[in-house]
Amino acid sequence: MEEIINSTDQIGKNSNIQDDENLSFVFLKNEIEKLKKDLKESNELHMYARAEIENLRKKNSLEIERSKKLVFEKLLGELFLFTDSLEYGLCFEKMCVIDSVEKKFDFFVGLRLVYSMVLVLFERNGISQLNHMFDEFDPKKHEAIMLKKSSDFQKKSIILDVIQKGYVSGDFVFRHAKVVVSS
Repeated sequence: MEEIINSTDQIGKNSNIQDDENLSFVFLKNEIEKLKKDLKESNELHMYARAEIENLRKKNSLEIERSKKLVFEKLLGELFLFTDSLEYGLCFEKMCVIDSVEKKFDFFVGLRLVYSMVLVLFERNGISQLNHMFDEFDPKKHEAIMLKKSSDFQKKSIILDVIQKGYVSGDFVFRHAKVVVSS
């Protein structure tokens, strides 16, 4: 009889062990699922953070490029005004009164040299002047500041005079040429 009791106790202990093992297995399985879920969430957050950082890099890069472009355009605008002043100065060479012909000659040679250096600088950087007398008016490149009747041309909208030169680089217009157009 004692053997039967011992065997019943043994069966009870085995079933408790089995229950404990089943509980442990279920607990571990739940923990694994929870860890997998946490890992997935962490990976998603990591991917989101990386994408956000990449977006910020691109945005900052674009902002820097935009700022450089604005500074470049402002500097070019000032340089265009300087070039205009040189051109206007060269227009007055014959009217200029300087006490000696030699000084006058030296002054205007220097002025022409500076002007040509600026034009070479523009050319090296892909910037060209819009100074196309007798070409057809192009509103993308020219600004008509005056219309003038002219019977010399069969076509209308021909550039008769350039008041202020424009500047382009490829298709990009830095400054429109101010022109007089036939009507």
